[in-house]
Amino acid sequence: MALTAWLVFTVLGTELWYRTHETQETFHWSLVWPVGKERFSDVPIPYPLGDEGRAASWVDEKGNNWMVFFFKWFAGPPRSRILARLHRPEKCLPSAGYELREDRGVIKVAVKNLQVPFHVLNFNYDGKQVYVFYCLWQDHLKTAKKPRIRDYWDQRLVGLESVLLGERNLGQQTLEVVLFGYATPQEAEAAFRGEMADLITITG
Repeated sequence: MALTAWLVFTVLGTELWYRTHETQETFHWSLVWPVGKERFSDVPIPYPLGDEGRAASWVDEKGNNWMVFFFKWFAGPPRSRILARLHRPEKCLPSAGYELREDRGVIKVAVKNLQVPFHVLNFNYDGKQVYVFYCLWQDHLKTAKKPRIRDYWDQRLVGLESVLLGERNLGQQTLEVVLFGYATPQEAEAAFRGEMADLITITG
């Protein structure tokens, strides 16, 4: 009897905790596609990824090639969060012939009043250097004092943080930027930072 009462109390308490926080608005950002860029074109997606998404490529002013993948998983059951985390560059790109050469860790890119974390990976493709910037972002509550920076490679810390803040079944999105043609990682990162300041927009 005592065990049953404890289980009921735990379930009801957990549900109350999350429902109280789920009534609050969440923070969102999105991507503005630079359709005016030279040779801008959509990239076919072989199979559905996320609830909404798009992929495109273009050439910048110096002749370097950009390929960008942006996918969203709307708020819902944990399945969406699992799918978002499965499609990471270090898992997907090797099957397309890319060889991982260096994991450069996480950088923070300033966009408006937001710091967006990107995991940086260097690949080799057909004898050429390729620079990949990847962000897995989960919506979070607007009541936070400031936007938080999360490294989704450490899922234990992310999970604990979400529980403490009462976040459950929030939407997620991934942004993956693949750069070809830059001579050094530093040049690629500088160009990436400048472009993201124009392409990322706060939507809510």
